[in-house]
Amino acid sequence: MYLTKSTQGVLFKIILFISFSVLSIVASAQNTWQYWDEVEIKYPISSAATLGFTWEQRVTDNIGTFALHNYGFALQYTFNDYFRIKVNYLYEREKEKEWHTENRIEIIPRISLDLKHGWGCSTNPRFEYRIFKEIEYWRWRQRFEIKKLVSIYDCNFTPYLSYEWFYVFHTHTLNQNWYTVGISKTIKSQLDVTLYYRMVSKKTFDGWQNYNAFGTTFSYLFNRNTR
Repeated sequence: MYLTKSTQGVLFKIILFISFSVLSIVASAQNTWQYWDEVEIKYPISSAATLGFTWEQRVTDNIGTFALHNYGFALQYTFNDYFRIKVNYLYEREKEKEWHTENRIEIIPRISLDLKHGWGCSTNPRFEYRIFKEIEYWRWRQRFEIKKLVSIYDCNFTPYLSYEWFYVFHTHTLNQNWYTVGISKTIKSQLDVTLYYRMVSKKTFDGWQNYNAFGTTFSYLFNRNTR
C-alpha cells in the first residue's frame, strides 16, 4: 500500500493523537516502571496445527528486581482465517514478598477479522486454571485489539491498541486491567518483533495500584520445508 501525501498527513495526525493518549495514560500511572520480555518459538506440524514454546521474564521496581519467569508449551489449531484455538501449559515463578510457584492450564480461542484498508480487529478470551500450593481456581481474561497495517517507503509495520481485563471466579472480582499501545514488524515472514507500552491497573489489599511496563516480544515461526 502506497501512501499519498494527504494520507500520510492523516496518518501523522493519528500518530500524534495516539502519542498524546499514551502520554496521558503514563501521566496517570504511578512512577514505577517494569520491563517485560517474551520469546516464542513455533513449529507447524501440519497445515493447521502448530506446536509452540514460550518463555517470559519480568524485571520490576524501576527495572531493578527480577520478579517473574515462566515457560509454556502450546498446541494451536487454526480452523480458518477467522478462528483458531490454543491449549497451553505454563509453569511460572513470581516474586512478591517471597517466590511463588504456579502451574497453569490455558484454553485460548481467538476470533480475528481483516477489515478494509489494512485495518483489523480481534478478540480472544483466555480461560486459565491456576494451580498453587495453597489454592486452585479459574480466571477469565478477555482481550480486545484493533490494529492498522501501515506502509511508508516500502516499510511495513502494524501499530495497535488493546485492552484486557482479568476476572477471578472464586472471588467474583475484576482484579486487573491492561491498556496497551504498541507496534509490530514482520521480518522475512518468519520473525515478528513487537515493542509496546502497557499501563497495568491491579487491585490489591490497599486498593487499585497502577504501574508502567515497557515490553518486547519476539516470535519465530520455523519453516517446515527447511532442511
